[in-house]
Amino acid sequence: MKRLLEYLGWVGFSLFNMVGAICQFRPEIMKPLTMALVLVFGPFLGERRRRGQASDLDLGLMAYFFLAALGFWLFPQSLGRIMAGYSATVLYVLLFLAAAVPPMLGAAPFTLYYARKTAPQAVWETALFKEINRHLTWFWAALFAVNALVTLVPHLWPHLGWPWFFIFVLPMALFLGVGFPANRWYPRYRQRRLGLARAGNSTAIFAASSGAASLTEVPRSTEIMSNSGKSFTENRKPKTENDITAPEKEEESGMSAKYKAVAVNGSPHEGFGNTSQMLAMLKEHLAKEDFELEEIFLSRQHIEYCAGCGMCIEKGACWIRDDHKGVVKKLLDADAVILASPVYFRHVTAQMKTFLDRSLGYGHRPRGTWKPGLAVSVSAGWGETEVAHYLARVLGVYGAFPVGELTAIGVGPGGFWGKEAVEARAGDLARDLA
Repeated sequence: MKRLLEYLGWVGFSLFNMVGAICQFRPEIMKPLTMALVLVFGPFLGERRRRGQASDLDLGLMAYFFLAALGFWLFPQSLGRIMAGYSATVLYVLLFLAAAVPPMLGAAPFTLYYARKTAPQAVWETALFKEINRHLTWFWAALFAVNALVTLVPHLWPHLGWPWFFIFVLPMALFLGVGFPANRWYPRYRQRRLGLARAGNSTAIFAASSGAASLTEVPRSTEIMSNSGKSFTENRKPKTENDITAPEKEEESGMSAKYKAVAVNGSPHEGFGNTSQMLAMLKEHLAKEDFELEEIFLSRQHIEYCAGCGMCIEKGACWIRDDHKGVVKKLLDADAVILASPVYFRHVTAQMKTFLDRSLGYGHRPRGTWKPGLAVSVSAGWGETEVAHYLARVLGVYGAFPVGELTAIGVGPGGFWGKEAVEARAGDLARDLA
């Protein structure tokens, strides 16, 4: 019933043209018809518009009915003749104005009305959602303008014949063959350009079977323990020049063949906080194990809060355009992952929690890697163990398994309770990770 009410205005337009074609737009018939259209569809469309159930295109239809009534009642020799002879052209001109004028005046594009019916409310105010609808609105405005020109062809070149083809068939073909497919294609295309492709079935996944994990589609850079019993140490050997392809040589020119560990630091104290001091301990020992450590400070990244829309579960990544995707890419590309955060009110910092919340889509899309990871946490007296446990559990989101946890109690800037034990533990964990 709701769908029928949406298209009732177009029923009025079809009725106007059908009756007009039959009676040759005779004024004695068109006058009562146009008045009935205004009295019936005017209040109907106006009330639906007030309730937010009609788009700007319905306003174009309302204007069409008022122009038709005005032409046949007050100006039959001018506007009335235009409405009779160029009814389809007038409609497309009005639709073009209804689509193009509101955005030019700063109002919302008309496609928002239709897009909000299928998109979750959480994305309605996002820049990407509005951008896609602005582009689609201008596309439809151009299509209405093209159809207005197409319907003029029989009047400009009457010798071509087939007026019905240019007035009805060709405009409808443009709608069905170009307009509606673009509505479906362009949002997906725009999202793919931003790296928001729908999560597919080709993603490598872990499948539990009889207590053993089986892995499919292992990336070339991934190294795991093989069924033949070879250990990580036996499989993990530095790349040689022969192992690197030509493109890789160009990308890695001037760089060593070390393994790469990436640490995400959730502390707001960049570089001098106790969390950074603990990562520095790991960095020193990892260097001895042929690993280089890159530390990423979340406080330097622009990462918006999670909107809770759940679209990342379908798309495989978040639609918000900020620094989150770049940080996650570094974690996914790394040979080892480290998540580090001080304890803030019995949990990770706000920066770290925001980063992890935005990784929901990756957590629902198991990674095709199996690499080592560490969890690091420091407190001022309590909570570091619980926070480290939490960080260790979420390592799997980025394709890593926990090798261990490095925790400490800070007694001042750069000072730890039992510092020698903490440093020794860092050395052990670095070797375990390698």
